[in-house]
This record gives sequence, structure tokens and C-alpha cells, in this order.
Amino acid sequence: MKKRWLILFILAIAAGSWFLTSEVSQDAEVETWREFSVTQQSVRDVLREVGELAPQDPVLIQAPFNGDLKWLVQDGTWVQAGEKVLEFDEELLVERVSELRADVIDKRQELRMAKLQAEQTRIAERQDVESAKQSLKLAEIRHRILTSSPVGGDQLVTLDKEIQPLEKRLNQLQAELEPLDAAFRASRKVYQDALNTWQEARASLLEVRMGGNLADSKPTGGMAKAGGGKFGPGSPKIGKKGEKSRSGAPLASTVASTGAAVGQASSSSNAVLTVEAATEVANTTKQILDQTRAAHEKDRLPYEAKLAEIHAVDEEAEELYIQIEIEKRGLPATTLRIDTEIAKLQLTEAERQVESGKRALAAGAMSKLRCDQLIADAEAAAGRLEILEYRLEIASRPATEDEVATSEATLNAARRAVENAEEIFDREMQILVGEQATIEARLQASIGELNRSGKGFPTAIEGTMRMLKAEAELLEPDEKERATEIERELALLEAELVEAKLSPPNIVLAPSSGLVRLRENDDRLTDIGDNWSRGSTVAMLYPPGKMDVKLGINEANFQRVKPGMPCQVRIPALDMEIENASVAHVSQIGRDRIQTKSRWVTSQLSGITEFALSVNLGREVEDFRQGMTVLLDIVTDEVEDALVLPAAAILGPASEDENQDGFLVLRSEDPADTSTVRGRYFGDDWFIVESGLDEGAKVYRSYPGAKQ
Repeated sequence: MKKRWLILFILAIAAGSWFLTSEVSQDAEVETWREFSVTQQSVRDVLREVGELAPQDPVLIQAPFNGDLKWLVQDGTWVQAGEKVLEFDEELLVERVSELRADVIDKRQELRMAKLQAEQTRIAERQDVESAKQSLKLAEIRHRILTSSPVGGDQLVTLDKEIQPLEKRLNQLQAELEPLDAAFRASRKVYQDALNTWQEARASLLEVRMGGNLADSKPTGGMAKAGGGKFGPGSPKIGKKGEKSRSGAPLASTVASTGAAVGQASSSSNAVLTVEAATEVANTTKQILDQTRAAHEKDRLPYEAKLAEIHAVDEEAEELYIQIEIEKRGLPATTLRIDTEIAKLQLTEAERQVESGKRALAAGAMSKLRCDQLIADAEAAAGRLEILEYRLEIASRPATEDEVATSEATLNAARRAVENAEEIFDREMQILVGEQATIEARLQASIGELNRSGKGFPTAIEGTMRMLKAEAELLEPDEKERATEIERELALLEAELVEAKLSPPNIVLAPSSGLVRLRENDDRLTDIGDNWSRGSTVAMLYPPGKMDVKLGINEANFQRVKPGMPCQVRIPALDMEIENASVAHVSQIGRDRIQTKSRWVTSQLSGITEFALSVNLGREVEDFRQGMTVLLDIVTDEVEDALVLPAAAILGPASEDENQDGFLVLRSEDPADTSTVRGRYFGDDWFIVESGLDEGAKVYRSYPGAKQ
């Protein structure tokens, strides 16, 4: 037994010795030699780096309106052109559009009221102008009477006979006009009040139909549920044409109470007005308006006809009145002229009696006293005639210069009054036109904002179309221009609605294929529910093809790389090489290789500083994809026509002072056959020979071979 164990022990020792001997022989290496030649060529200093493809300029995907995100793709998703990227909730926008629509209704109503007020103001101011013109006309007539000479004789009697039938006709027409004028003015006031009330009721109805400030629901309180009419307790109800209301109030009272009810319903914050109630209000006020318009037209036609008749008679009688006044001014002279003629006859008779008396006195037939009396009477008659002739001369004189000057001054003052009245009229009209223009501008601004906010949204477009159709139904016959505008707007909206249904603006589609990167919002990626303003960038789409190479270079190589340096690029994933790439940008700010910063976390540092660098590939390839690995050879320096050896052929410096003693090379495979060469290393791959070797010279170097 012991002998057996001894034999086994000897065999184990022998096997171990053989194994150790075998391992030593296998680890023995065979030395190999490599031959290098000195060549004359151009060489490059190349910095080899690794980068990745990154997009150049992303396509910005922006929010089409102010709203909340309802859906979005995941960050880093690849999308195809036309694929949905974002979807916004349009509820807030629809509410905003409803508010803008109500604002447009209010401003349009404000414009209508401004135009009505302008028309009323124009009529009132025009009356002042006409009054001033009438005063000027009277001043001109007075001046004409003052400066004209009367015909005299029986001209006044003739004119009086001509004017009498005209005066009789005028008096009759004036008497007939008085009740017509009173009725016309009363019906016009009632019609204006009814028109204002109808405008308010129409605006309220449009607001309710468009979902404005008034609730489109069943009434639960306030004016709408109160007793009586739809406007509240005791509100009047319209009857048939020409009738009074059920309460016995006349039409004017009905208009007044209806208008007050409309105003109360519109201004009360607690009032709830339904579509049905607002429609009945509008129908009631429209019926009242039609009745008052018909009554006003019924009163206007005979009033204007009678007024035109009076005006025609006035024009016919005007010239006769002027001539009569001229003749009246010459009436004292005519009277004096007649008296003068009588005095002349009396003087002639007195002189004849004096001559007869003298002959009688000479014949003794008359006493001396009687003859003297006749002479005295003749002298008195001559004195009276002289006085009458003097008075006639005075009466026949034309108006004095002072009187004419006073009349001309009055006439000029009247003309200035007309000019002032017209200036005031024009100024008032300009003010009203300016106010209307301001309201019109505000209306157009609201319409523009409404169109911009609701553009492309089927719901908003349909709401605007309903508003326009409702407005068209409530237009007056004289609002033909607005009716034409509504038809044109509806035609445009119809076409826009068709397009909007095909491409809703709350859904954002990818304009091209590419990679989607979501924008950060408070140090996190944006998500559903985030609110974005119109025009804000929510995501970036990086299309393929247009790529740069992004990488970081160590700070040790920062000085070696400059923008514009050529690069050789290889993309292994595509088996593609690019010769004409170049360095596009080198960052001037270094950062740690693994440093990440956020609002909440700052990572640890690796201690390796890098500078960002980008390389322009100079081409667009559809197969490019973001993140593909890129191998770069950046040419940092280049020497042309130099004697060079591969850097691996140099054994090392000949001494510690390599600049003085040069470098060692082997001229053969004998390790002792060394030679000294002078030169310098160029990059990592080459050695430029300055002396010691010629072109074509061979050098050698040994390398460990494979294990046997």
C-alpha cells in the first residue's frame, strides 16, 4: 500500500515538471523587424476625435393661440410630415370669441346710436344756420327798401290789389298747417323714442343669441320671471295697429314704458333674459316701431306737402311785399307832392284874385281894405307852397350816407352771423364725424380681433355666421348697405369654414419629418395642461439631412483647433466618408465633461474640461439621423514637400538634449547599427527629417513577435 502511494507521488512530480517546462517554452516570443523608408511628401497633423450628428436649425413648433395643451407627442419621438404633434384645448378660445362677438354687437349698436344722434344734431344745428340765413335775407330786403326809389302815384294801390288774394291764401294755409305741424312733431318724437328702444332690444337679442352677457337658459329670477309682461311687472303689451295698450296708455306712453323696461332689463345685474324673452321683447319693440313709423309717415306727407305749398305762395308774394314796402317808404313824398300841387293851384287862384281886386280897386268897385286882404292871402299861399316844396324836397331825398352805412353794417353783421353759424355747424359735424370714426375704428379693431382669434376654428366661424345671420334678420329696410356687407362677409366665412373643418387650427401638424424635442417649462418638459401664449415655441422639430457634427475637445487641444480647419469625416453607421468638412465653431467657454445643471440638482464634476465644437459637413443627406457616431480627423497643421519618416521608426533621442544630439534610428536589423538623424516630430504620426537621412533611405525597428 505504501509502495503504491510512493509511485503516485513520483509520477505527480514528473508531470508538474513537464508542465512548467512546456509553459516557459510557449511564452517565449519571436522578435520581428519592420522596414521604413524616408519619403518626400506632404504631411498633416491630425487630431482624432469622436462626435455625433446633431441638427443645424430646428423648425419651431409654436402655439397657434393662447390655450392649454390637450395632447402632445413624447419627447424624442420621430414623426412623419403631416403627423399630429400638438393639440390645444379650444374651450378658452371659444369663450374669448364669444366675448369678442358680444363686444362687436355692443360697438355696432353704439355706432348706430351715434349716427342717430349725429342726424338729430345735424337737424338742430341746421336750424340755427337756416335762422341766420333768414336774418340775412331780411337784412338784404331792408337794405333794398332803404336804397330803392319808389315809383309813386297809384303804384301802392295797384300792388295792394295784387297782394290781397295771396295774403288770403297764406292765412288759410297757415291755419291749415298748425295742426299738421303739431301732429308731425309729436309723431316724430314718438318715432325717435321707439327707434332707440328697438335698437336696444335688438342689441340685447343679438347678445342672447350669441351667448353674450345674458344667460341663454331658463329664467330663475329677476326681471324675466317677474309678473306682467316679459319686461317685468306692469310692462305694457302691444295691441293692434292704432289701438292703445291694454292698460289704456296711448302709443307714446307705451313706447316710453317699453323703453324703460328694456333699459332696466339690460342694466340690471340680477336680470336673466332668455332667448324666448329677448325675442318677444324685440318683436314687441319692432311692432311698436312699425306702428310709430307708419304714424310718422302718415303725418309727414301732408305736413311736407302743406309746407311746400306755403313756400311756393311765399315766394310768389315776397317780391310784392318788397315793392309795397318800397312804395310805403315813398308815401310821405307822394302826399307832399299832392299837397304841393294843390298849393300851386291855390296860389294861382290867389294871384288871379289879386289882379282882379286891383282892377276893381282902380275902377272903384273894391275897397282898399279888401284888396289888401287879397294880396295878403296870395302871399300866404306862396308861403305855404314854399314850405311844401321844401318838405317835398326833403322827403324826396334818398337815404343818407349814415343810414346806408348803418344798413350795410347790419347786412354785413348778418352775413358774418351766417358764416359763424355755418362754421359752428361744420365744426359740430366734424366732431360728430370724428366720434363716429373713433367708434368705427374701435368696431373694426374688435372685428379684427374677433377674426384673428376665431380664424380657422369651425366653432368660432359658425358662431360668427350665426351672429351675422341674426343681425341680417333684424336689419331695417333702410340699412341696405349693411345687408350687402353681411352677405359678403357670410360668403367669405363659408369658404373659411370649409377649410377650417379640413384643418382645425388647434391641432398642430409636423411640417416635415423629423425628431421632436419638447421645450422645458420650469425645469421640466412641457406636458398636458400647460398654458402657452400665442406664438410661443412649444417644441422643436429637427428634420433629417441638415446636420452638423457636435463634439467636445479636451482643453489640451483647445489651442490647436480653429474655425475653418478642414476635416475628414467617417460615419460608420452609413459607411460614408466626407472629405470636405470643416470646423464651423469653437466655443470659448469650457465646461466639465459630465457637468449638468438644473434648478434643483448640480452634478459632481469629473475634473476634465472640454470645449464644444461643431463641424459643418457641407451637404444634406436624407439618411442622416440625430445621434449617429462620427469619427473625425481634424487637420490642425500641414507641411508640404518634406522628408518624413513614420514616427514609429524613431527609437528615441540620442541624448537628453535632443535638439543638439538628434534622434537614433537603426540602419539595419543589427541592434548595434544605429545612426543619428536630426529633425522634429510632426503630430502623432510623422517625423520630419532635417538632416542625417536622404530620400529613399531605409531604417528598421524591431517589434515583439507572436508567442509560440
